[in-house]
Amino acid sequence: MKFRVQYTTDLELVDGLDAQVFNQKEEELDLRGMWWVVMYRNKPVAYAGMKLFETPDGLMAYFHRVGVLAKFRNKGLHKRLLRKRIQVARNLEVTDIVTYTVYYNAVSNNNLMSVGFRQYHPGYAWVGTDEVVYWTKSLSQ
Repeated sequence: MKFRVQYTTDLELVDGLDAQVFNQKEEELDLRGMWWVVMYRNKPVAYAGMKLFETPDGLMAYFHRVGVLAKFRNKGLHKRLLRKRIQVARNLEVTDIVTYTVYYNAVSNNNLMSVGFRQYHPGYAWVGTDEVVYWTKSLSQ
């Protein structure tokens, strides 16, 4: 199968994919930030987002919301989306990337570890503490 990762500004496309991946959406998707989709035969099959924040230490990225349609899971698409966003973050001179998962999402947890993310405890638990694992990756030398 030949997949292509591409940047998109089509927020309706992202929102539609999100509705397909998460059949029962618990909350409305925050569409702010930058988005990428994975295309297969000119159809979107996965997506991921990234937000940028200025901090006193430099530019920081937050990787948020990623989804892969069930039929296309176990094909390395989540990892490809991670690598693409890391590459873009480096090009933008981001110093650090943060994200979070739930502890029982082994696939996401393992993918994050495989591309160099490490678990950490933030000073402020911005999405809570129940079932949440916080991750960070430093891009500064």
